[in-house]
Amino acid sequence: MALCLWLIMVVPVCCWGQRPVDTGDSGVFQPQSALSDIEFASVSSYRGPGNTDPRPNNKLPIILWWKRVECARSSCLVTSNRKVQLYRRMPSIIFYGTDFRAYEAPLPRLAHQTWALFHEESPMNNYFLSHNVGIRLFNYTATFRRESDYPLTLRWLPSLDYLLKAPAVPLQEKNRWRRADRNRYVQELMKYIEIILACNSNVSSAQYLCSLILCTVHAALMYTLNFFALISLSTRWQHWPSLIWLQMWPQDYWQSLDQAEGLESLVRHNVSDPSLLWQHIQSIAVRRARGR
Repeated sequence: MALCLWLIMVVPVCCWGQRPVDTGDSGVFQPQSALSDIEFASVSSYRGPGNTDPRPNNKLPIILWWKRVECARSSCLVTSNRKVQLYRRMPSIIFYGTDFRAYEAPLPRLAHQTWALFHEESPMNNYFLSHNVGIRLFNYTATFRRESDYPLTLRWLPSLDYLLKAPAVPLQEKNRWRRADRNRYVQELMKYIEIILACNSNVSSAQYLCSLILCTVHAALMYTLNFFALISLSTRWQHWPSLIWLQMWPQDYWQSLDQAEGLESLVRHNVSDPSLLWQHIQSIAVRRARGR
């Protein structure tokens, strides 16, 4: 149901009853004799634990998710085929926040297309999304923030009983070394207070004190810090958390800001080659250094 509501909002004109495509437009749907290596150049080659497949991206089999989505008020087609980017029946592109990369954005950005952001995770999973210039690139947002067009608060909570069930994985293991940088919060707190946790501790004799309850408190504390630091209203979002972010992780801050401003520049100049992102970033950095 949530998927239907989201698609209705971002793809209001992509209904099943539209007229057939012109013959000249249908080329994007025709099978290709071979896929260019360029199509795989910006795709990560990450392999999960236990994956020993030695093949490069351009040798891997391709699975395409092509599905007709039935909603209460209309229907649409959902595809992962990036070849349809310039298709006239493609009114909206939905991005998953953690996977969004400025250097592989669909350019040029067409006037009839909207960009929608779907991200139910922490913004710290992608620093790009914590900058105002980056988040402004999206016409619609579906995130944990209450200011989103479609807030995802408790979206996956089926019932109150679900909260009362025992966790399948011990929290002290589940919440270790996450990309949301909770561990860095703990390390910073260690400078000022005693930390007695299984995951991190600056009290040598306290290991036996770290029960599941304490680890649960640790997880709740980290979630609370992320929540109150990141869910505040727009004005506070752009000042107080950003200042702390800049002080603690300056490299992440400036790199993500450069990429956000670089992509905004590409869109504004109607550039069609994403590889020019780095040239635009360099120009922006030079102007910033000169105080312009």
